[in-house]
Amino acid sequence: MSERPIRALFVTYAFVKQTEDFVPAPSPARPWPARIGVLKRFLRLVEHLPADAIEVHWVHYGGLDPSDPLIRRVVPGLRRYDGDGARYELARFGRRPTPLSERIRRIRYMLNHLVTRLRGRLPATVDAIVDEIVDEAPGVEAFLERLQPDVVVLAEQPISGRMRVVSRIAHRLGLLQVVINDMYPDEVKERLLRDEPQVAGWFLLGLRPSGEPDRFGSRMVIGPPLLAQAGRPRDGADVTILGYDPLVAVQGIRFLRRCPPGTVGRLVVPALGRRQRRAWAREAAGTDLRFTPLPDECQYRAMLAGSRVVFGKNGFQQIAETLAVGTPMIAWEVDGGVPDFGIDAALRPFVSFLTPAPETWDTALSATRQWLDVRPAMPWVEEFGTLPCPARHGAELFAAFLRDVVAAHHGAAAR
Repeated sequence: MSERPIRALFVTYAFVKQTEDFVPAPSPARPWPARIGVLKRFLRLVEHLPADAIEVHWVHYGGLDPSDPLIRRVVPGLRRYDGDGARYELARFGRRPTPLSERIRRIRYMLNHLVTRLRGRLPATVDAIVDEIVDEAPGVEAFLERLQPDVVVLAEQPISGRMRVVSRIAHRLGLLQVVINDMYPDEVKERLLRDEPQVAGWFLLGLRPSGEPDRFGSRMVIGPPLLAQAGRPRDGADVTILGYDPLVAVQGIRFLRRCPPGTVGRLVVPALGRRQRRAWAREAAGTDLRFTPLPDECQYRAMLAGSRVVFGKNGFQQIAETLAVGTPMIAWEVDGGVPDFGIDAALRPFVSFLTPAPETWDTALSATRQWLDVRPAMPWVEEFGTLPCPARHGAELFAAFLRDVVAAHHGAAAR
């Protein structure tokens, strides 16, 4: 292979909830959550990738919130395409969606969610047809043939939806595939290697409480949670609520109301409309709650580290990032999140999973009272703290892994 940079096509998605018209429901519910973790870890990696080694091309499905400092800083400098391969102009970034485009986006999101729930009940042929209709597979195939990347990097395991479509087409075209995924227990890692033979390499992100090596087999490398270097501590808060999803934010406010009197809360939320802020202020009446806009990466880490407890959804990435800096977490269970058995046994004492069931609230509130009083000691915090900038370390590890995978692929093809 020549010394030119590796041409890598990254594929991401995000489901961003619009909050302007959201009014808290009178009773807890489990609707579809916002999902931005896949996008976040891609942006954190790509920000620190060596430009002379990796030529980044990017297809993203779904919304982008220009109020997020990470998105605002990184996205304008990327070669971004839509699903058919049309190049985005920088002027289009940050525009508010028109009512029609937003309605189409929501309809496509609902169709994808329906397909995901029905998958397994449909015959394989029908399943493939639905995938093509929903995900516009013909446009994806033409784009991949035209771009001819050295490697297709999927920012999540290709179980369903657009990730599955792109993976299937890349395999048909003989393109190399690498997947970025959460680091689950060993039995799950073994299943990934067995069930996804078309994937040449896995880059897993998570904590290593049991001292696992940087590699798990020849096709897997383990990187740290992609946090920035430590920032200056912000004003203290007992409970920080990661309210990227409005419904998780509301549950966090309700949880804060049941915490001991005097508990100080911080609600991290995207830009709010006037109606939304009034609705949430009413919901938070009687509590000491401060509204905080989306932070930059250093501020985000400082918020996690400076809190006694973090309240968020049960996304693996949020859990790993919070525990990495030594803060316990209350994880509101949503569809698509990780269950309690999906995280390492060493992490479970520091995470309380919360559902509408009263018994889970009793358990979570009891744990919170203890954590507010005494911060628990976590064995991996000291090791994690030795990394000056975990996101940069992870990006360097990923770049080296990608070079190895591509070189091995070209070497095998030459033989």
